[in-house]
Amino acid sequence: MIVKGGNQTPLFYFTRILELISDVRKCYVEGSTEQYNDGQLSEMMLLDSCFLIYYMNIGLQNPLHSLLIYNHLGSLVLSLVNRDIFLMKNQLPFQILMLLINLRYDNGEESVSRFLHQSTWGQYKHEQIQDTKEQQKRSPPLHLFKALRSQIWTEEKEEIDLKKYHKTFRSEKEEIDLKKYHKTFRSAKNLKAK
Repeated sequence: MIVKGGNQTPLFYFTRILELISDVRKCYVEGSTEQYNDGQLSEMMLLDSCFLIYYMNIGLQNPLHSLLIYNHLGSLVLSLVNRDIFLMKNQLPFQILMLLINLRYDNGEESVSRFLHQSTWGQYKHEQIQDTKEQQKRSPPLHLFKALRSQIWTEEKEEIDLKKYHKTFRSEKEEIDLKKYHKTFRSAKNLKAK
């Protein structure tokens, strides 16, 4: 949990969410949160946010920790986690995520921007993270998926220099064989039939 190792108790974070619970309810379809009282919904927001913040920060403080998680869970599980984080039904209000990460860490906005940039482009550079932070301040997203979408699709009419986001894995003259980079798993019956 993100609260472990911090200066505050879990009750502190829970109370801060509880103060904003009416705003949280407005982020969901009307009636979809009625089955939860304010305390239950606040606890759900806290637990989901803690997991998400932990996942975003894997390796930021200690790269060895990232390697251990990767070895323990494997690339398939981590890719499924990454996919599930951005499913619409799993979204939690971006306001809550930013509240908690900024209360717990000094570089909360940078962590979120870095995570979004890595999830979108597979890499990050400091100036690109600054662009992401500025974009989120100009137009705060409702949830993480909207923030990810804004990484790819900007509503501004300005020209974007895609070269600064592009990472080249090969030279221009070389043909690329995607089979070298992506492993696929198929049924043994299909393989024998070929």
